[in-house]
Amino acid sequence: MSVYDNNIKVDAAGNVTIAGDLTVEGATTTAVTIDGGTLSIDGANNRVGVGTTSPGVQLEVQDTTTSSANTGGALRLSADDGSPMGDSHRLGVIEFTGAEDSSNTQVVGARIEALTDASWTNVENGAALYFYTTDGNASQTNVLKLDSNKKASFAGAVQLSSTTTALTMQNTTSENSDGGCESKIIFEDHGDNALGQIEVSHSGSSDDEKGKLILSTNNDSGLQAALTIDDTQAAVFAGSVITAKDIQIESAPADTVYSGITANFVAGEALEDGECVYLKSDGKMWKAVATAVATARCVAMCCVDTAADASGPFLLQGFLRADTNFPTWTVGGALYTPEAETSAKNVPEQTAPADSGDFVQVIGFAMDANTVYFDPGSTIVEIA
Repeated sequence: MSVYDNNIKVDAAGNVTIAGDLTVEGATTTAVTIDGGTLSIDGANNRVGVGTTSPGVQLEVQDTTTSSANTGGALRLSADDGSPMGDSHRLGVIEFTGAEDSSNTQVVGARIEALTDASWTNVENGAALYFYTTDGNASQTNVLKLDSNKKASFAGAVQLSSTTTALTMQNTTSENSDGGCESKIIFEDHGDNALGQIEVSHSGSSDDEKGKLILSTNNDSGLQAALTIDDTQAAVFAGSVITAKDIQIESAPADTVYSGITANFVAGEALEDGECVYLKSDGKMWKAVATAVATARCVAMCCVDTAADASGPFLLQGFLRADTNFPTWTVGGALYTPEAETSAKNVPEQTAPADSGDFVQVIGFAMDANTVYFDPGSTIVEIA
């Protein structure tokens, strides 16, 4: 059958051939329905449905199969010229446009496009996703790139805004080695050179949750650790510490806590927190006693219980509280290198040595009944 000089033909199999344009006018919600809803046109609301005869927006793709991880409406943008895709060739693009004048001149306000990031083969199909926004006079800028190496590159600032703002960086590697399971923030220049880095990693080799923070800077020979803060909250600086303001230390520490200037030394004998020590010729710290010239010069105070021949922190100047080991002192009173132990502890005395042959050295004063401000003086006076 043919109509209008063969412009429309219907053959015996039911195939329809139209030689010219086809215009379908319909004002109902099902103006055109193909294959029971495979494709439908809503003439009343000017909508197109794929998989549905009642599209809710201008174009709706609906999957009516049982929901699963592999179902749902799908939209595919394809590129196929019969040859393999080349490097940096576009796979597809979605553009968002609007009129910039009353003549309906359309301008792209934003776009999303996918480009290959390698020449494609049967074993290489790398691609990247680019997000563009427009500013000024139709000037489009790539603001975000997601590449095949799982790297997200932002062209501008990244702002997090919430009542509970947080940025979580997780290394999913299951490891507990020292420096393992690390996460990094790297700061680069225009030549992709790392100028600085913030790194958080596992501290120690035990199976625990201890962490350390490392701040690194580039000294023109690569990144170098400038500051390390370990799981004990100890901060280790690789270079000089320069401050334009005061350095404030805790003057009222909790029991067995110390603050101030410390250094690690080896104990010559078993020592406990708060005990006064001198530096012996063997390079180790021993209990300072005011009754002999060789032992009278107190130079430090043991900060934590330290076994003989073990290394530990010693206070050179600062504050230390020891409720158990210190006697009850008068606040503000001077403290001296002890003549003898108090309750089997070689701790400061508030009574100055007075026997002939004793040596008097002021080593600080009592902040409260059990807290010392330790600052050993360089002057030592022998009692005649």
